[in-house]
Amino acid sequence: MQTETNTHLTDAEPVDLELFTAADAGSEIGCSATSVKRISAEIKLPALATRSGIHLFSRPMVERIRAELARRRRESFR
Repeated sequence: MQTETNTHLTDAEPVDLELFTAADAGSEIGCSATSVKRISAEIKLPALATRSGIHLFSRPMVERIRAELARRRRESFR
């Protein structure tokens, strides 16, 4: 049996995509997994999820959530 290879995928440069679960992102940021999911929904980040429904966040998404959390914390002291 002969298999076909998609040259677009095999010849592409490797992608270094670091993914975090909500719990891992929360540990990285210093908040709960629930807060990570809530903030990501509120700032309308595009959703990434596994078939089983586990939320996944890329490094840039985690940094956006971190920035939003910092902004909210600053505003709560005003």
